[in-house]
Amino acid sequence: MNRGILFTIDGLIALMFIILSIVIFTTNTTDNTEQYLITEKISDLLITSQKLEITSLNTLEENYNKLIPKEGYIKINNKFKKINTNNSKDKKVISQAITYINSSNNEIYIEIGVYY
Repeated sequence: MNRGILFTIDGLIALMFIILSIVIFTTNTTDNTEQYLITEKISDLLITSQKLEITSLNTLEENYNKLIPKEGYIKINNKFKKINTNNSKDKKVISQAITYINSSNNEIYIEIGVYY
């Protein structure tokens, strides 16, 4: 008789743990996943820009539009350009920047931001 009661208590505890885990892992996962994917795409674009030594806003904008179909901005040194922006004042932004020295010994600063 004690085994049945113990099994029921263990079963209830396990069921509570499973329900709690489901609630924790399903809360805001879509927002976190979107942020993670945007961050990864920005990182890929920055690394590619450094590897190809892109210094043109137009070239970087083309690559941005191919990889990230969202509103945002790009900045190379002192040149700044907004991309596909309609009303980005109320939106959050994810941005990353990189500074490197190219083969011509010039310091290049690239910043990419995405509104979501």
